[in-house]
Parts: sequence; structure tokens; C-alpha cells
Amino acid sequence: MTLPKLALIQPKNQCQLPIPYRVMPLSLGILATLAKNKFNVEVIDMNYQKISNYSKFDLVGITCNSTNYKSAYKLAEIFRKREVTVVLGGFHPSNMFQEAIKHCDSVVIGEAEEVWPILLQDFLNGRLKRKYVGKHVSMDMIPIVDRKYRGKQSFFNYMTFPVLTTRGCPHNCSFCSLKGMYGNKIRHRDIGEVVKEIRISNVKRLTFIDENIVANHEYAAKLFKALIPLKIRWDGQASLDIANNEGLVTLAVKSGCSTLMVGIESINEASLYNMTNKVNLTKVKRQIKILQKWSIILYASFIYGFDHDGPNIFERTINFAKQNKLDFVDFTSLTVFPGTKIYYQAKMEKRKIINDLLVPKNMNFEDLKEGVVYSYREFYKLKELLRRTWWFTKKRWYRPFSIFKFLSLSLMYHLKFYKVMK
Repeated sequence: MTLPKLALIQPKNQCQLPIPYRVMPLSLGILATLAKNKFNVEVIDMNYQKISNYSKFDLVGITCNSTNYKSAYKLAEIFRKREVTVVLGGFHPSNMFQEAIKHCDSVVIGEAEEVWPILLQDFLNGRLKRKYVGKHVSMDMIPIVDRKYRGKQSFFNYMTFPVLTTRGCPHNCSFCSLKGMYGNKIRHRDIGEVVKEIRISNVKRLTFIDENIVANHEYAAKLFKALIPLKIRWDGQASLDIANNEGLVTLAVKSGCSTLMVGIESINEASLYNMTNKVNLTKVKRQIKILQKWSIILYASFIYGFDHDGPNIFERTINFAKQNKLDFVDFTSLTVFPGTKIYYQAKMEKRKIINDLLVPKNMNFEDLKEGVVYSYREFYKLKELLRRTWWFTKKRWYRPFSIFKFLSLSLMYHLKFYKVMK
């Protein structure tokens, strides 16, 4: 019996900034694993793959967020012209159903794991609904994803292996769409299942794709202890408050923690007070030093365009990043994601929004765009790159692969902003 063909697709990223870690979208791997008994499934990442024959599929599922939804809509229209059934899901369609349904046959709103089998059976029976609303699922419903749906790991392809341990976030950042999708209650996978998944996958390098791997310190400590015997190296996202618990930092390092992506967001404390969880820069600097003491690579993110930001925010932020010896930095503009507090506030106040970016009160839009590019160029210019590589090598001279990786990623940023964007 020939199974119908299903394509699960990550559309091309619209962002022109370099992507430091290439990770196959795990959400698609989860849905592929749940569908494999009834469909011949292919997982496609349009950032690194091409589709040779759009007509060969019977059903297509496209996931998208508010940074690539335009690419997703264009892709959906290509398939529909070839009479292929298209389903859209992810953060953006979940918050913009009326917009998304114009470009597809059905929309999955919220978490898909519970409604996905129902949708597939409805498709096979010829009675696909226009909308499927998923609930916050138990983490027991998350399967161990088949290896073939994760992409081939290599330096030039997918550089790391994605693993999920939690969903949900207790924080209330006004610019983040996570809470609307996953809720503010943290749900945990069974640690034994996480360990089993890593062992089955037989990888020594992975990335935890949780929004905050240490959101629950007790769970994180148990997880890190269970990882120690595996002798792996891992990267993840974490809040800086992990530094307030040096016992947890010690366990993280022993378990193989290499890099932590942390959201500093802004050096304007007024912006942080209004938009996030009321932190102060003195505390942030202390937390950075603690993590650096343990030789953890810090990849920090900053957001420009809050209403307290003026034209001097760019230079001040660059100086902060240099003075605190941050290894890698991401500079972005404040994006008004549908479903966030700032989205509804901006709509209510009739604020000016250009290409999904909020125009700040104290600078014009062109200054904002130019400031982002300027920040990258200044932070990743060759002199600064060599300075950071020297710091990095002094601390990790005994890890040649880590030094090579650090230098390669730095060069990628350098070339992006000194060659492509000149």
C-alpha cells in the first residue's frame, strides 16, 4: 500500500542577520514522528533545502512565526496553485487566524500534538476542518523524535542536535509571544525520557531549545545531574538568574554546558522596568562575571527601539557589551508580535508600525535600522573579533575544537557585516 505524501516545512527566514546555530525545527520532527505510520513524511527546511517538485505531495504543513510568515504565505500559495492541501501552524497563524486562513486550507491554533492525529485522519477521510485548536498538552505526549527527521549534523549543515525538556514561561515580558502560545505554567518532560532520547540519538553535542532551561531550578538540577554520565556538550537558553545559584551553575558545567544564550534586552533600566521583570544593570554585570568565571560562553541579546531609547543607545550598548567581555551579541529592533502585550498596546495607542517594527518615540525609523547594522559592524569588526578570540583562547586553550568554533562563528558575523552589508 502506497502511503500519501506529507511535507512538513520550515519556510525561509526573512531576517537578513546571520544565524549562529542551525537547528532543524524540532516541532516539525515531533509532528513527523506522530504521522509516520499513516504518511510518507518529508521534513524540509527552506533555509538550507530546495523543493524540486511541489506537486508530489498530497498534504503540506508549514510552521511559521512573525519573522517568516510572509515567506510561509508565499510558499502556501505555490502549493495551492498545484492543488496541494496546505495547513498552517505556529505562533503567527495561532494569533492571526483570519489572515492566515486566506492562504491555506486549514490552520492549527496553539500546540499541535493533541489535534494533529485528528487533523490527519480528517484529511484522509476528506473532511478537513478550517480550524483546529490545540490545548496545552502534557509533556508525556512529546515523542522521541525519529533520527531521520532531525537533519544531518555537521559544521556546514545542522551544527547541533535539538532536545526539548520544558514548555511554558513564568515571566511576563510584554514583547514576547511565548506565554500566549505555551502559557505561564512550566511543564516538564520526564528526565528519564530526555536521557533516553540523547542515548538513542548517540550524539555528543546538542542544544536544549527550551526558552529557559533553568526556569525551574529544582528540575534543572535533577536534569543536569542525570546528564553528567552522558559526557556531552550542550548549549541552551537561560535567564541570568542561574548565576544567583552557583550550585546550579556548577552542575550545569559538570553536565557539559558550553554556551548560554541570555536575554539582557536593554541597558536602559527604565525600559527593563516597563517591559520585563525589573532587573538592574549592576546585578546583570555581577551575574555575567559569575558565569564567565565558569568559562561559559555567553551569547547575549539586546533589543533596540523601546520608548526610552534615544540615538545614543547604540554606542552605549556596544560599550556595555565590550566592557563586560560578552562573547557573542545579537542586536534586534523591537518587533510587535501578534498576541503580545505590546502588540495590543500599540494598536490601542495607534502607534506607527513599519514592517512589524515599532517606531520609537525618541528616534526616527531610519536611525533605528541603521543603528542595528552599525552595532553589528562595530562589535564584530576584526580588531574586536581578535581581542575576544584572545580572551577566549586564554581561558580554553585546552579545547581546540571550541576555539575553532568560536573563531568560525565570529568570522561568520564579521563577513556578514563587512562584505554583504557594505
